[in-house]
Amino acid sequence: MVGDSESPELRGLFATYATGFFSLSLVPMTSLVVPLWALSIGATPALIGIIVASRSVLPFFLSIHGGAMMDRLGTRRMMLIFTAAGALVSLLYPLSTRIGVLIALQLFVGWAQGMGWIGAQTKIARLTGGNTTYAAHFSFVTTCGTFLGPLIAGVTWDAYGPWGAFVLIALWGGCLTLASYLLPAAGQRAPVRLRWRELLPQPADYWRAFALLSIPGVALVVGATFLRISAFSIQGSFYTVYLQGVGLSGTSIGILVGVASLIGGPAALLTGLAAKAVRPHWLLLGSIALAVIFISITPLLHGFVPLLIAAGIFGLGLGMGLPLLLSILSDAISTRDQGISVGLRTTANRLASIVLPVAMGLVIEVTGIEYGFYAIGLALLAAVGLAAWLLHRSAALPSGERSKNE
Repeated sequence: MVGDSESPELRGLFATYATGFFSLSLVPMTSLVVPLWALSIGATPALIGIIVASRSVLPFFLSIHGGAMMDRLGTRRMMLIFTAAGALVSLLYPLSTRIGVLIALQLFVGWAQGMGWIGAQTKIARLTGGNTTYAAHFSFVTTCGTFLGPLIAGVTWDAYGPWGAFVLIALWGGCLTLASYLLPAAGQRAPVRLRWRELLPQPADYWRAFALLSIPGVALVVGATFLRISAFSIQGSFYTVYLQGVGLSGTSIGILVGVASLIGGPAALLTGLAAKAVRPHWLLLGSIALAVIFISITPLLHGFVPLLIAAGIFGLGLGMGLPLLLSILSDAISTRDQGISVGLRTTANRLASIVLPVAMGLVIEVTGIEYGFYAIGLALLAAVGLAAWLLHRSAALPSGERSKNE
């Protein structure tokens, strides 16, 4: 762990940045291609919602366990196993013409990709000790990946169809495995011998993770993560379906998804400056509200340019939120709990990824896709407002102070 006056070793830092680039970008790439594939094999809106949500089921139940395995068995080791498996299994998608098989693939690939992202976050937290500047750099590189990934995936879908797009995702996952191989092992306890019982969930890890919610900074991050990923899940599910329905090509959709990340990258770098003028927790809630508004108004916009502007502002909100989440969480807990705390945040992430697509799919079945955007957007804004009200009424959250349990 490093303080403000220390710098981590550059090779390890660059390898960690590379894991951020290749890990989180797999989510929008898969979220763009899988709904298009599901639509092409005849899935209804409700089924598409279930298919999209299913990738988050295992991470919801097992992210805390995954974070604990990172702490206990070694981040690099776990990332190598799961990223390689996720890359290989991605090649089975274009063979899955049955909804049940597609859901099964989503279950496993979602967990494997999620473990890669948990590992990347755990590594940057351990390597830099919650330093906001390094968190912003990591977020910038990560959002560059989430810009380029879906853009390339959309172009590949148009040019080479489902096989080309899913082979691209597998190769992208292979690059993540290579980046994981280059990660340093320094700064961690020597990993214990890998035994089968070490791979099984342990109730004590879950109790330890949920006990962290008594720390105000952790509670804020978990709640804010749910709301932020809910906004992201709109983009990762019915945003693609809506845009294809109004006649946009896969390339155009990829540009819209990617430009959100293109704007989010510089926004992440500016977060440190903005946090000096606005308290980080208020900045976090404001960034989430911004993202919710500009993804929810999608059906009101006609023409590519208005959609592009809205996508950029949506990306601004998402981009500012990520380094704030990473910094607040890392600053709130001790080094020994970094992996399990990331697992706890990822549990909230995956809960939102399950609830939002299913709920939106059911709403769309009743109201149609346009009003589905408005209804979900209003519900999320009400939740952000409630969070702000509770925060206003509570004691001030500690800022820049570490937990006493360090």
